[in-house]
Amino acid sequence: MKKLTCLCIACLFGMAAYSQIEVSRFKLYKNEPFGMNRGNKGIELKFTNTSGKSLKYINIHYYVVNKVGDVISGNDYGIQEDGKEYIKANILSCTGPFEEGKSYKRVSSSILNTLQKGIIVFPYQIEYIFMGSNESHYIEITKENLRNFFPKMEWTEYNRYNKAL
Repeated sequence: MKKLTCLCIACLFGMAAYSQIEVSRFKLYKNEPFGMNRGNKGIELKFTNTSGKSLKYINIHYYVVNKVGDVISGNDYGIQEDGKEYIKANILSCTGPFEEGKSYKRVSSSILNTLQKGIIVFPYQIEYIFMGSNESHYIEITKENLRNFFPKMEWTEYNRYNKAL
């Protein structure tokens, strides 16, 4: 009986975190106004609020990943875990209100300057806050749930390992 109760609670929690937003576009774009700042990149984000409630804030924690799967942006120092240091994710912050069922577009310019080809932005975690609340909710993006939030994005294996401590 105890296992069944735990399973039901886990299922309810999983359904609650199923998809608060659905992102139709999350990618780098060339941001070189008038041909200046060669290699400058920004992020274009298009999403729909699918939570059933209005959202106050949406923060997408992400990494910029090169062709060989290494993280090339973020802070040099980061999260320490299991005797290793990991590069800390960047954050794309969006301020609402974001009404339920509506779609929005946000652009962030000058997040990176590189001439490397084949680089992508890849989401690590979504943080959101409902209107009338100050409580943050976090959803880590995994191979299993990527399509729930980013239906057009393919999973990318990446290395965010920085160094052994």
